Amino acid sequence: MKDGEAAFEYLRHGGPVALIVMDLQMPRVDGWALRTRLLEEPTLAKIPVVVFSARAAGNLPDIAYVNKNDPGALLELIERQSRPAHLTVR
Repeated sequence: MKDGEAAFEYLRHGGPVALIVMDLQMPRVDGWALRTRLLEEPTLAKIPVVVFSARAAGNLPDIAYVNKNDPGALLELIERQSRPAHLTVR
């Protein structure tokens, strides 16, 4: 998405989303404001959110945070989030 506003509109009117990965620094609507708006929408509030940013997430509620300097951690987190809960990896 080109900015936080476009992302919000897509999420409100688009198809199902399993995971949101976002930066905090976005034009128009930043990551903090986007997360607040997502939490105000019952169907969007349930979608897991990963913040992938060079800036600290501060007190954003119910998110996972990965620093942009560690892309491997982002891939691991996405893999864990996308794995069905009833499956275990051995």
